[in-house]
Formats: sequence, structure tokens, C-alpha cells
Amino acid sequence: MAQASGPNATTQFYLTLLIIFVTAIITTVLAKWSRDKCLKFFKGYRVTMERYRGQTLWGKFKVFSSGVEVVYDHPYVDPQGRRKTSYLFYQVEVEQQVLSLFRYHPHLPPHEQKQRQHQVHATFNPRFFRRLYRGMRNFVNTLRDAFNAAIGAAVTQYQRTNPVLSTQGTTVTSLGQTLLGKFANAYEPLLEQYIGQPVIL
Repeated sequence: MAQASGPNATTQFYLTLLIIFVTAIITTVLAKWSRDKCLKFFKGYRVTMERYRGQTLWGKFKVFSSGVEVVYDHPYVDPQGRRKTSYLFYQVEVEQQVLSLFRYHPHLPPHEQKQRQHQVHATFNPRFFRRLYRGMRNFVNTLRDAFNAAIGAAVTQYQRTNPVLSTQGTTVTSLGQTLLGKFANAYEPLLEQYIGQPVIL
């Protein structure tokens, strides 16, 4: 008498729901934690932001996953009589409207000057674990396509033996690519050798 192999329909349903929820939670957490790798160095500092239209903003800089905020030192009343305390930019607006972002070292408070000097020193003279992390990050970024192909091959192979994953293979593959995307970073070997060196752009 033949016996049925593999999970029954109810188990498959609950496992499918579990995969969907775990994927959604991980993706949401990664999206909430992610920050622009350059802008996050300005977080908490007083900055001057210059826009393409010639307007200039200054205040405390806040960085979020979906954009940035410049909090004014003092409330500002516009010609229409509206009291404004900050200006918000979504990520798309930052890319389209912001020309430059300045952090004038002599104008920073002493504790912010110290924090900035620590940032510069850590970037130009990284310790062993920072160098190791940067090396791993660059390695993953360089071979990202190979890792994506490996994840896809592993999911395809596992789909043959696990009927639950056969309906969620695309979701699992997408999750793996999302994780790689958050871990990797833009890597330019030509410029990597000049970190901390004066260059002319």
C-alpha cells in the first residue's frame, strides 16, 4: 500500500503563510534601517544645503530611509505668514533638487568637531575589523551576480524536493537579492586606492 509523502495541504498552507510573513518582516526592517551611505555621515550635524534653484537652507540634518529633513535653528515665518520649523526632502527630491551639502568644520560645536574628526580618522585609517568589513563588502558587491545566480540555483534545486517552496521560490530568491543589496556597497577599484588622498575632480 503506497503512502503519501510530503506535507499535507494544511501544512503547506501554513508554511507558505510563514514564508510570506518572514519575508515581509525582514524586508520591512531592512528598508527601515537603510540609509544613504554618504548622507548618514551628516546625520545630527548642522549643515548648509544648496539647491539647484539657488535657494540655501541651513539647520540640523536628519536622515531617514525615505529622505532627509533640515531642522531650522529658529522657526521661520514665510511671506504668507506660515511658521515653518523644518524642510523635508524625499529621496527622489534630494537627487533632483539638491546641488551640494556643506558641513563647515570651524562652525561646528566642539563635540561635533570631535565626532567629525573621528569619522575622518576612521575612514582614512581604518582598524582591522573595519578593513575586514570593507573587504567583505567589496567582495560581495564584486560577485553579486554570482551570489544571485547561486541563490536562484539553490532555490530551484530545493523546489524539486519541497512542494511548499515551489510556490514561494520567487519570494525567497527576491529576499536573498534584497539581503545582498543591503550588504553590498558601491565599489570602484580605481578610486579605492585614493581614500584619504587629495584629488582634483
